[in-house]
Amino acid sequence: MLLFMLLTDARDEFLFDCECKHLAKGTIRNYKAETRFLVEFLELKQVTEVEEVKAHHIRDFMKQKQDSGSSACYVNDILKVCKTWFHYLVDEDYIEERRNPAAKVKNVRQPKTIIETFSVEEMKSLLQFYSGSDYIDTKYGVNSVLFANGIDKPENHDVDIIKDKYGLEKDSYILSLGRIVPEKGLQYLIEAFKNCKTDKKLVIAGGSESNKDYYNQLLELADGDKRIVFTGYVYGQEIQELYSNSYIFACTSFD
Repeated sequence: MLLFMLLTDARDEFLFDCECKHLAKGTIRNYKAETRFLVEFLELKQVTEVEEVKAHHIRDFMKQKQDSGSSACYVNDILKVCKTWFHYLVDEDYIEERRNPAAKVKNVRQPKTIIETFSVEEMKSLLQFYSGSDYIDTKYGVNSVLFANGIDKPENHDVDIIKDKYGLEKDSYILSLGRIVPEKGLQYLIEAFKNCKTDKKLVIAGGSESNKDYYNQLLELADGDKRIVFTGYVYGQEIQELYSNSYIFACTSFD
């Protein structure tokens, strides 16, 4: 068994093995990013060798990600990468199975989505008394007032701002506009787009103040493909122009 192996060397060997196995480029980029985040965290704790890594170090790393605003889904993805890396080190006899720190760490509990549905009697009540009533009044007996959200009737806008800022023309790009968060699965959209032979651009509009790590991961994943454009936050007429002139709107989500 090889003792006192540096984490940086172990990481380099793991990533090289991934390349030799011809894993998808997007997967390798993801492994590079997540293992780099872990190594940087451990170095701050003066942990630089494989044998020094303990289960509580990985738990602390996951907790830091959660405290910084990362979702449970994203944190569990990070743990999956950690488990893959340390499983490789076990297979290569760099550490013993009983000393595998990642094997002792459990996934973060994800909140369950509870859907409350109407009973048959409630449905009959809705159908019978809906006229002049609304959902809250019918189900809970609470009087309510509707405040309109002020959305205007959609209008088409010519390219103006988006042409000056991003060089976009009508029907020249695929648009994804919304929150930049892990549950949207934008990394898969980027990977799929990079494998497409097209002269159209992929425009990812939106920001991610609460999850900058994920946003930086997407930037790294898209690095080298000049067709991919990140706009950051957009407002007003700029949003209208993006919607009006996109070739396709891509709405991604897996949560």
